Amino acid sequence: MQQTYRRCRSILLLTLVLYLPGCSFSYPLFLQGQLLAGAEQQPVQGATVTLLFRDQKYASTTTDAQGNWNLKVMLDDSEFWPGKEDLHWIKPDRLKLRIETGGQTCMVPCPRVAAPESVGDIYAFVMTVLKAHPETEKQETLPLEALKPVPSDI
Repeated sequence: MQQTYRRCRSILLLTLVLYLPGCSFSYPLFLQGQLLAGAEQQPVQGATVTLLFRDQKYASTTTDAQGNWNLKVMLDDSEFWPGKEDLHWIKPDRLKLRIETGGQTCMVPCPRVAAPESVGDIYAFVMTVLKAHPETEKQETLPLEALKPVPSDI
């Protein structure tokens, strides 16, 4: 009898701890991305993609032959703050991506993610294109006379 009472008390305490306001939950964040390069947007293989959390290395992976990468991390609910649409968003500048390839490093902002309304997973996708814009062509400059309006006969 006493053992049953202790078991019930333990279950009740565990239930209260899990559902008390201010309790901390963790949310799995699944980040996926693709790294492309050049105007042709060719996949970049072997690049290192690192998720930085508060400027500290949180998780890291390498791109595959198609330039794809995947990361999974756990986010604590204390990292979210109230924002638009009554959602709790990750605090600004907490998550960043560092991409290292060919001796170059670039920083990419992580997409804004919101905590789910109930405990659940968070998914985000990041597509990064390095050096995608070709040099701008010289634009032809027209003489001022070409820009004057032509008088119309009325």
